[in-house]
Amino acid sequence: MSGNIPNQIPLWVPIICVLLGSGITLASSIVTTIISKRSEERRHTKTLLIGTAFEHWKQSANIAIERSRETRMPYAIYPIELYITHMALLSKALENSGTNPKEIADALKEVQTTVRIVKDNMDEDSNR
Repeated sequence: MSGNIPNQIPLWVPIICVLLGSGITLASSIVTTIISKRSEERRHTKTLLIGTAFEHWKQSANIAIERSRETRMPYAIYPIELYITHMALLSKALENSGTNPKEIADALKEVQTTVRIVKDNMDEDSNR
């Protein structure tokens, strides 16, 4: 039963194996890097968004408090959730709209409409 079985592996087989292994490792490394980068960008965007919303809320609350003191009338201070929602919608709208002024104006109108609906729902909930 001794046929023509070669005793040695051809030279090209280990070279192909090394190249394939390196290619697979490189591909998985690139995919991991891309996923990490996108995740970091999303985290950074959320941090900026929430920080900006908080600063906007704080400024609005300070203005409402000052006006309340000056006029001796209460002014409504909306919850911070409204400001976070507004910033999230605004960010998404500006990201998805192009550079065309009409597209930007339409996106901003949509954000204003949505925020107005949220405000109205918050007002209804507070009156219950």
